[in-house]
Amino acid sequence: MNTDANLQNFQHAHLEFDLNKVLFAPDHDGVIQYEEWRDIPDYEGYYQVSSFGRVKSLDRVINAKNGITFNIKGEAKKLYLRPDGYTSCSISKEGKNKRYNTHKLVAMAFLGHIPNKSNLIVNHKNFIKYDNRVGNLELITQRENTNLKHLKSSSIYTGVSWHKNHKKWESIICINGKNKYLGSFDSEKEANKYYENALIAHNKGEEILVKRAEFSSKHKGVFFKKREKKWECCIRTKEKYIHIGIFNTEEEAYLARKEKLESLSREISE
Repeated sequence: MNTDANLQNFQHAHLEFDLNKVLFAPDHDGVIQYEEWRDIPDYEGYYQVSSFGRVKSLDRVINAKNGITFNIKGEAKKLYLRPDGYTSCSISKEGKNKRYNTHKLVAMAFLGHIPNKSNLIVNHKNFIKYDNRVGNLELITQRENTNLKHLKSSSIYTGVSWHKNHKKWESIICINGKNKYLGSFDSEKEANKYYENALIAHNKGEEILVKRAEFSSKHKGVFFKKREKKWECCIRTKEKYIHIGIFNTEEEAYLARKEKLESLSREISE
């Protein structure tokens, strides 16, 4: 399969007006992706947008003030190609019309994007402004859009880079001017997935998922000692450092630390 040729031929597919036609095309890895429809946030029951960038209105019933009922049949929305290269359409609810760029509607439905409520913007990965497939969109900061995305990089993805010494892909996201390390990965694609999930989580105000390093512990105060190949546990406070011991397993270290904390708690209560 000639992926590049298929992608090039697909660039205008999102303008297809016949809703009975099921669209499909290969993604950047050559895997066939089929069109998926989702409700547009705040327009549930009124409009849906597809993972390929098509927009449609839904069948619905309108009750007029005079008691007359109107049956509205859903239809494809015509997308307008703007002079700047983006496509847009107008959607309405309760008599109020609003025009949206198509890529923003796709990002709202599939990437959790909330326009005007974060410093993140929707970027086209291949720089083709009317290619609004969800796989071609990402949420990035304005700084990344004007700088990092357009610089030469070891990765095709924003926030992903190759670490020569570790021979791993690393993912880092910039939040409010501070870099947050997301983890080290065997594949570039997995590193990008963590980055995209972090963007979605940040946009929703949720906790960002970070990949736990190999041999690191999920328990506070428990550490893996590479040289001894054993697990160590301790208790650290502002006043002192208490070394508890070294154990063969992570669970043993965790339980020893838990027992020590309970013992200290009883001493304080007495």
